[in-house]
Amino acid sequence: MHDKAFYKNIRERIENRVGELRVVGYGFNHIQAVINREFMLDSYSASQVRKDYDSYIAKTAITPDDPDLAKQLEIELQRLDSWLEVIHPKIQAGDLNAIDRALKIELLRVNLLGFNAPVKVRIKRAAEIEAKIVLNALFRLIAEDNVIPDEHKQRIFQLASRNRDALANAIQA
Repeated sequence: MHDKAFYKNIRERIENRVGELRVVGYGFNHIQAVINREFMLDSYSASQVRKDYDSYIAKTAITPDDPDLAKQLEIELQRLDSWLEVIHPKIQAGDLNAIDRALKIELLRVNLLGFNAPVKVRIKRAAEIEAKIVLNALFRLIAEDNVIPDEHKQRIFQLASRNRDALANAIQA
């Protein structure tokens, strides 16, 4: 029988090989076949490939200041380009499934390049505008309410004018 260190070493070798194959563009099913063949396994599953790849990524995470980031980004962008080249004839023929796939590939590119960040800013800005609309409507209702005494209305408006941003943030939450 083998000890735990032996199996740990095998697991690490498999994880590293999965990472190497994924970086050069292999899909998970292809990696599964390669690992089964190279390590003489017959039960290495595609779901295990994903787990091992996640583990590999966690161990070799690239930080924003890492010089390998640009290289990895280039590899990923080339992979997306190659996928688009493969389906390009179907896109030109009007195949809706191919067009849908191309849109998903482009969404991946947008995420990789960080072009999706302005959307978050717009959503936050929309929430701020909505909060101000709600506040203005609330103030209008208070001003028109005949049951609330005028001195209370005046106090509410004074407090609100001093804490308008805090009120807007509270409404957004």
